[in-house]
Amino acid sequence: LDAAVSRAPHLGVVSITATDTAALWGIYPAVARRRYGAVTAVETSDGCSAGVASRRPPWFRELGVRVLLGAIARAAARHDRGIAPLCSLVSDHFVQVTVRVSRGAAAADRSSSDEAIGRFWHCEVC
Repeated sequence: LDAAVSRAPHLGVVSITATDTAALWGIYPAVARRRYGAVTAVETSDGCSAGVASRRPPWFRELGVRVLLGAIARAAARHDRGIAPLCSLVSDHFVQVTVRVSRGAAAADRSSSDEAIGRFWHCEVC
């Protein structure tokens, strides 16, 4: 990720594909934290956070895209660059995102902020 975003020209387009969907989809939260710096704690029906989820959550595709975009945004910020998502594609065996890379500390701050990456909450009752 670092090599791709650091060498992209200003307003260049970078496409990243990840195939470790179990980590991206929250099935293995420890692996997602280690590889992507993401907290994907999936709660069980009793409200407790599980170390290993027994199944994919209903929103697993959205989670995978957000985890990958967050990792790209943090990698870009390390090189004073920001990203803007252009397209995402999720299949049974991969997650692919396409982003536009822009230079500058201000762009890096915008794309790696908590508001830009966002949090994802899901209520099974609603």
